[in-house]
Parts: sequence; C-alpha cells; structure tokens
Amino acid sequence: MHLTSILVIDDSKDILSIVKRMLKKRGYDVVTAVSAEEALRKLRKGYTPNVIFLDILMPGMSGEELLSSIKNQDGLKNIPVYILSVVTERDRIQKWLGQGAKGFIPKPFSIESLEAAIRESQNGQ
Repeated sequence: MHLTSILVIDDSKDILSIVKRMLKKRGYDVVTAVSAEEALRKLRKGYTPNVIFLDILMPGMSGEELLSSIKNQDGLKNIPVYILSVVTERDRIQKWLGQGAKGFIPKPFSIESLEAAIRESQNGQ
C-alpha cells in the first residue's frame, strides 16, 4: 500500500505543526500550507494529495474560495476535501458540502477525527 499523502491548510502554524507531527507518527505523508494561496501554488505545481484538510477562515483567499477553485479543476476535483472550522452553523456547513466538500470536522478536533476522515476518503474511492 502506498503512503497516504495529506495536505493540511490552516493559517495557524501551531495547528499545522501539531497535525503534521501527529499524522506523520501514524505513518502519513503530510504537506502543509499556511495560506490558500500557498496550497494553490503546490497543487498547480502538480502535487496531488489523497486528502485535503482545509481551514475556512483565513486571511487573503478564504478556504471557501480555495474549495471552489479545487472543485473546478479537472486534475483536482476528485480529491476529498474536509473542512476544518470553528464555524458550525448548519447552513454554512451545508453550503460547503454543496460546493463539493466531502465532510466537516469542527475545531477543536482530535487526531482520531482526522484519521476517521482519512479512512472514509480511502474507502469512498
């Protein structure tokens, strides 16, 4: 089995560091981006992760805008994207799911909830 590659996008360097360390310990290949713009650059250069964890509230390009961009590109649109956010209003979550997000994980989240999403995305493909 190949190593599962995960892209984590969040404007908090602390969250990125913790998530990267915890998922690497569990055997995943983890790439991080501190902004939507940085993530888009990596994706446009040909990086294709198996799963994307995306924060919504970020300065500059929002996670919502990045989600839309990913889902409108042929080479990227089938990558499962899970939204990580403190925003838990049902209508906002439904909007993101309607835009193509595979799921929603509320902050603060556990590493177990991320692993469950990774397993779900692998079983769904």
